[in-house]
Amino acid sequence: VNYKKPDRPFYDPDRAIYALQAGCEQGEVLNCLLLADFIDGVDVPPGVTANLNRALALNEDLCRKTPSHSEDVRNYANACWRTHRMLSGDEGLDNNQMLSSWALIRACEFDPGEFGSCDYAGASFYLGGNGVEKNERTAATMWVRSCEQGRQADCVNAGRAFAQWGDDETAFKLQSESCDQT
Repeated sequence: VNYKKPDRPFYDPDRAIYALQAGCEQGEVLNCLLLADFIDGVDVPPGVTANLNRALALNEDLCRKTPSHSEDVRNYANACWRTHRMLSGDEGLDNNQMLSSWALIRACEFDPGEFGSCDYAGASFYLGGNGVEKNERTAATMWVRSCEQGRQADCVNAGRAFAQWGDDETAFKLQSESCDQT
C-alpha cells in the first residue's frame, strides 16, 4: 500500500496517522480501515509504532456498525474479516473464539460475494478451527449464503449437511442449485 512506503515523496507517517484519525472521527469508514491497517503490526512502516489493540478496536467498531452506504459494505466486511483474523490467535493477540466467530459470521453477512467470507466461514465452522469452534449448523448457514452468492461447491456442501440431518427437500433444492449454476 502506497501510504506505507517510506520511499514515496512526502512520506510522513505522523501526518498520515493524523489525517486518517481525523477522517475516522468524522465517520469516514475507509479512513478507519486504513488507520487500523497502518498500525496493525503487519508491514508497519518505519516511524510507526504497531498498536494491535487499537487496530482491533477500530476494526471491531466498524464490524459492529450497520453500513449507511452500499459502497461501504466491502469495508465493513473487511473490518469484520480483520477482527476475526486478529482474534483467531494468528495475529499476536489472544484467541477469543466467541468474538472471532461472531466477526466471521458478520463478515459473511456483509460480504457481497467477492471475498469468499461465507465459504471460509462454512469450512471453519464445519471443521472447527481458524479461531472458531466446530458447529455444523452454523457451517450450513454460511454455505447456504455462499451458495446464494453463486459458489457452486457450497451448494453441494450445504446440501450434504441438510441430507445428513434428514431434510431431503432442502438438500435436493441446494443440490439442484449447484447444477443450475454450471
